[in-house]
Amino acid sequence: MKRLVLVLLLAALGWAGPALAGIPSTQTQVATPTDRETWVQAIRNAREDLATARWRYEEARKSYSKMKRRRKARGARKEALVQERDEAAAALAEAESDMEQLLLSARRAGVPPGWIRQAMEPESDPADQAEN
Repeated sequence: MKRLVLVLLLAALGWAGPALAGIPSTQTQVATPTDRETWVQAIRNAREDLATARWRYEEARKSYSKMKRRRKARGARKEALVQERDEAAAALAEAESDMEQLLLSARRAGVPPGWIRQAMEPESDPADQAEN
């Protein structure tokens, strides 16, 4: 009986392993700087992919709109513009979905909000810092 009480007490305090107590651990792991760099870089890469997809979609939409106003594109050229617009829209939707999933995964993994904010900020240019 005393051993069971000791095991339960140690498990509650986090000193005993989860297997010893027979219950899952509720402690969160402390993220290391490598994890921070990994998460920040992954979020920045996803942000860049999203910006590229938005730019591509806007350019394709502008080209399609210009084609409709001028009514000069016909046949294969028109089909190419329509196809590019549709592909760009699909790529934008995928990039937005990927970003949402990454942010959700980061939150579920216990990534501190400050890391996410840091990754979402524009990267500063070292030349700008040298001037100040």
